[in-house]
Order: sequence, then C-alpha cells, then structure tokens
Amino acid sequence: MMYIVSEEDEKWNFTEGDNWICLGIPYKSRNSWLHVLLPTQKFGLAALLKEFNSDLLKKCIMERNVKRIRITLPVFQIENKVDF
Repeated sequence: MMYIVSEEDEKWNFTEGDNWICLGIPYKSRNSWLHVLLPTQKFGLAALLKEFNSDLLKKCIMERNVKRIRITLPVFQIENKVDF
C-alpha cells in the first residue's frame, strides 16, 4: 500500500489553467504522485471534462510549479482491479 505523507516544509506541485487547478501530491517514496484536477468554477466540471485531453493532462503533471500551500482533503481509498 502506498501512503501519502507530508512534512510541514514539504512542497507540492500546483499548476493552474484558465478554468482549472491541478494539485500534485507526492507519495511517501516520491516515486509516484497523486494529481487532483479540479475546475475553478463551482459548476465547471462538465466544461472541464469536455476540454480534458492529453495536452491538458501533460500540462497538469509535467509542469513543476512547486509551492507551499494549505489544503484540506478528506480521507479516501482508491482501488483498482485488472482482469487478464
């Protein structure tokens, strides 16, 4: 299991577009990152999903605008199954 651990002075990736923000959170090993992409408008998810493509994803995860930020995230679990 991979854990996200944050030190008080650790910096995370934060990228902004015209109508979205993306937060990159490193896992404890810093070999993997969890990226959270959210619209900036309250009801902007549908428009963001229409705009979503590989270029937007690359911009979100490849740019490294590292800064200190304060966020609150609920505890959640992600599961995935692959059938071969």
